[in-house]
Parts: sequence; C-alpha cells; structure tokens
Amino acid sequence: MKKWILQIFAITCLATLGTVANAESAALPKYLTEEALVASVGLPVSSKVKEEDSPGCMVTRYKFSTDDLGVSLEFKCKHTNVAWIVLGEEEYKDRVKSNVDSASRAVKAITGGSGIEVEQVMNGQIYRGKKFSNGLRVNGGCGGSLCLLTFSL
Repeated sequence: MKKWILQIFAITCLATLGTVANAESAALPKYLTEEALVASVGLPVSSKVKEEDSPGCMVTRYKFSTDDLGVSLEFKCKHTNVAWIVLGEEEYKDRVKSNVDSASRAVKAITGGSGIEVEQVMNGQIYRGKKFSNGLRVNGGCGGSLCLLTFSL
C-alpha cells in the first residue's frame, strides 16, 4: 500500500511539472466541455466528487469503476488529469484493455489527436510539456501500475 501511495505521489509531482498558474478553470480546449469529456470515456460514472482542493480552487473527480482498478478523470483549476491502472497479471488483461481504450478516448477528445500518448507512456515515454495544436500541454507517465497524463493550458 505504501509503495502504491508513493507511486501516485511521484507521478503527481512529475505530472505537475510545467503547469501554468494563470489558468482559471480546468484545462480543456474551448470546443470540449467537462460533460463531453466524461462521456468520451465510454463507461458509466461510478462516482463523482466535487470539493475544494485549495482555497479558491474546486476539483471534480470522476471514477469509472467501483474499485481502484479503473480510469479516472480529475478537473482542477489549472489542469485536467486522465489516470488509469495497468496490471500485468493475466487475470486483469481484459480490465487493462478496457482502461487503455477508455483513457485513449479521453486523451483523443482532449487533444483532438489519435490518443497515442496513452500507449506511449505505457511503453516508457515520459511527457514534460509536449504542446498540442489546441494550445494544451501534457506532462506525465506511468509508474508501477498507475499511469497519469496531466493537461494544462
């Protein structure tokens, strides 16, 4: 459990490198709403939590599974996170494929691209400020069983 928490912390720190502090709302291209991005995942929402993350900054978190082995979206003041779990055990093969497909659909919706960034981070790529044509930047990678891509303006 401690290892998993440290992995999440490390990826979160990595993903926040290079975020822009002057964005007032979650980082989404102008053509994409929070609701549309949630729908793009292609899975039913199992939980939605809205809370104050820091003074003046609300965060909305969506989980798409009833356990911790799925996909999640997080909309914060300065960025939007796409996170998914990848496990190597054969018994989770179908679950991991579903997570990868869902995360790819979300990344495709955010970037307007192919969503290839999901596969690339799973193959060891680490993003530090890659810029897309819609003005967003991405930071992130995979550590252990957790992958995270953070998009910022």
